[in-house]
Amino acid sequence: MAIMPQAVVVYERLLARRMAVGPIRTSDHVFFPEWPVRDSAIVQMRRQFDLALKRSGLKVSGRGERRTLYCLRTTAIRELRLNGNSPASSPTLNHYSFCL
Repeated sequence: MAIMPQAVVVYERLLARRMAVGPIRTSDHVFFPEWPVRDSAIVQMRRQFDLALKRSGLKVSGRGERRTLYCLRTTAIRELRLNGNSPASSPTLNHYSFCL
């Protein structure tokens, strides 16, 4: 799996915050580990992503297209391909991808 170096920095910050709260289990999710119902966590992530896009003025592209959390996944797949990696090397992206 390919990863951006900046993502490692963000992950390490998340991990440090989580460890300050208490022990981490191997079954914990990176985002919202305290929410066992993943559908609720996904709704919250989508809401926060949407808010970040609105506040940054990026909710609509220069061509008038709305951006969504789904766009982020599609962008990740495109970046994998551009860097010579197969999206199939990422089980999560491959499982949920309809545009391969």
